[in-house]
Amino acid sequence: MTELASPTVKVSTRPAETRRDIGIKRRYAAERRFRAYGITAITLGLLFLAILISTVVSNGYTAFLQTTITLPIEFTEKVIDPKNERATDPKTLMTANYPVLVRNALVNQLGLDATKRPLVKQATDMVSASARTQLRDIVVADPSIIGKTVPVTLLAAANIDSAFKGQIDLSVAEANRKVKDQQVAWMNQLADAGVLKKGFNTGIFTFGASSRPEAAGVGVALVGSLYMMLIVLVLALPIGVAASIYLEEFAPKNRLTDLIEVNINNLAAVPSIVYGLLGLAVFINFAGMPRSAALVGGFVLTL
Repeated sequence: MTELASPTVKVSTRPAETRRDIGIKRRYAAERRFRAYGITAITLGLLFLAILISTVVSNGYTAFLQTTITLPIEFTEKVIDPKNERATDPKTLMTANYPVLVRNALVNQLGLDATKRPLVKQATDMVSASARTQLRDIVVADPSIIGKTVPVTLLAAANIDSAFKGQIDLSVAEANRKVKDQQVAWMNQLADAGVLKKGFNTGIFTFGASSRPEAAGVGVALVGSLYMMLIVLVLALPIGVAASIYLEEFAPKNRLTDLIEVNINNLAAVPSIVYGLLGLAVFINFAGMPRSAALVGGFVLTL
């Protein structure tokens, strides 16, 4: 019989070849470092955001608190309508000297001598100048209140409001703060009597812009934002969607549509403030003003 020869297997006596280093370890290390850098950056960002929010809240939460002074206001006819002309001339109630009513109420409440004008002025400065408008609106809405004494809650002046909230350091010298020592004494006296109180500031949501801090609010801004959103929903949204559908599905491809698409892409990519600055510069240029004014105006708007 013929025997089949088995194939010979060659066994290498050389040591196994080491695996070629292609930099995997360095890549893994770089990836770990990159991940660590990313986590560190996110952590720092969240930390700074938390610091910012806490600072805003700690310094601004007092805006939701408002100091008020409730005084028995005597709507004296001699002050409001001394000539009894309100029946024939409604403007009489609009132009009456309402601050005198506040002054008389404070003089009676604090027991002051009305002839000492410096003291009386310090007392009246504790009440916001918006009291005139508030009392005028009360009388105009109900002229029958003339001749009566009614308790009215008035806004405290900004300095008294800040002092009562603890935002003014009353331990410093009187010359270095806006609230006088006598006003501080009256403030404590009115607070002990329950006349001066601190409560939630609803006016911050209803008042408009004002040069008096205690009478300022975001009411007008909220209404303006609401109207703007309504206009966008009613006009801009349907027109924009319809225009996009027409350009994408039905409009022929020509130079005009290409130009429109390029402008739309630019509008989407460039912040709107840039177009506002360009428009301001063009307006100032056409108005005959120097170009430097356009740059200054643009810088102010950017801020």
